[in-house]
Parts: sequence; C-alpha cells; structure tokens
Amino acid sequence: MNSKEFQYWVAYLLDLMLDLKNAENLFNNKDDNFSRRTYIRTLFATIDGTLYLLKQIVLIETLDKPNVLQESDNHFLKKTNIGQKENFKSTIGIVEKTFDIQLDIETHKHNEEWRDFLTAINIRNTVTHPKRKEEFVITDDNIQLIIRVSKWYIYLICRALDAIDLVKKISKNI
Repeated sequence: MNSKEFQYWVAYLLDLMLDLKNAENLFNNKDDNFSRRTYIRTLFATIDGTLYLLKQIVLIETLDKPNVLQESDNHFLKKTNIGQKENFKSTIGIVEKTFDIQLDIETHKHNEEWRDFLTAINIRNTVTHPKRKEEFVITDDNIQLIIRVSKWYIYLICRALDAIDLVKKISKNI
C-alpha cells in the first residue's frame, strides 16, 4: 500500500467515525426518536464501511501473497451484498488469518456482546425497513443496547487496526 492509498483509506475511516460522532452528538443534544433512528442507521453504516475498509486492506496486503487466502476467502472479500452477521464474522476471521492476529471475538450465543450485536441487527432492520408506525419508536432499552454495541464495535475496530499495525506496514512501502 502506498502513501496515497493509505491517505485515502485513513480519510475514509475518519469520515465514518466523524459521522458516528455527529449522530451521537445529535442524540445526546436532543434525545428523540429521530435522533435515535439516525444514530442506529449511522452506526450500521459505520459498521458496513469499516468492514469494507478491512476487506480492502486484506486485498491490498495479499496482492503479492497468493497463498495466504483460500479462493473462497477471495470470493467473499469481493462480494458486496452480504448479511451483517456473516459479513462481520467472515471479515474478522479473514483479517485474523491474513495478519496472524487473534482478536478474541466470541461469536457464539453465550457471549453477551455477540447477542447484543445480533439484537442490534434486528433493531436496525426494523428501523430501516419499518412496516408499522410503532416501529419508529426506539425504546430506552433498545437505544442503551445500541450504545453498548457501538462502544464494543469501535473498541474492536481499534484493536484490529492496532493489531494489523497498519502504520508500520505502510512506512515499509513508502
């Protein structure tokens, strides 16, 4: 990855995080159903965007290392229409394999963060595809769960980017 590519992806990541922070500020300044729905939509756009970013980093990193990934991994990395659960689990797994890191993400039904994430996906689906007026109302319990998922996810992404040690990899190629 050259410095121009690096700058592009860092700017992309910062834009995603800034959007999430702005949605959080909107919610904190005026806690109503609109700001709650906006926060949920923005969180999942951030999740989609950061997973896409991780995929691009893997694709760039493995360009000259054809034996790191299986053909099914390469195919997955190029797919665009993937469900949240599969996208998350598979992307993180491929990142761990590519960079030989362990993020210790417990994606089983007994892990509280994972269960919250799956519940948050259902909340997001209801918010983005409402069928009834009542689905525009985000309960206090639901928004608290979304906030927990947001903090967990941001922490996870920071750990992943730190473990990848992207800055060191970039400086070798500049």
